[in-house]
Amino acid sequence: MCFTLLGRVETRLLSLGWPLALALAQAALLDDADYLRLLNLMVLVTFTLDLVVYPWLIRYQPRWLSIALGAGEFMLMTAAMRWLPVIHVQLAFTQALAFYVMAWLGAWLTTQALLPLAWPRWAEDGGELRYAPVRDDSIPRAVLAMLVIALLIVGIFFTVAL
Repeated sequence: MCFTLLGRVETRLLSLGWPLALALAQAALLDDADYLRLLNLMVLVTFTLDLVVYPWLIRYQPRWLSIALGAGEFMLMTAAMRWLPVIHVQLAFTQALAFYVMAWLGAWLTTQALLPLAWPRWAEDGGELRYAPVRDDSIPRAVLAMLVIALLIVGIFFTVAL
């Protein structure tokens, strides 16, 4: 699949719905804001890679490559937690790994199953969610979902200090 830059951003935003729900649930159930901080770090690392590194490095992305990219993203997150004093995630490695694996699997299922079912031309359109022209001034539901996910992530980012 050849992602466009807009396609990468739209796909990433929609695929963060499951990790967002997981982080909110674990933070509420375990009374531990570190899961929200880990989600913040995950968002920062993945969007940085999506906007800066992946468009330059990856021209064609076969589906299996997302597994290797996910492992690399987790290694970058682990390095950031360990070596950057600004990041205050105090989860044990096994807790962070378990959260990341569950979050990544949900995001992966979104990109491999849900998006192709909802938009059959999603892969051919470079990951962009293209819509038929709408005559009324309504906003497509996917755009609303992306906005809600983005606003929740930004809200969490500003309420929970990294």
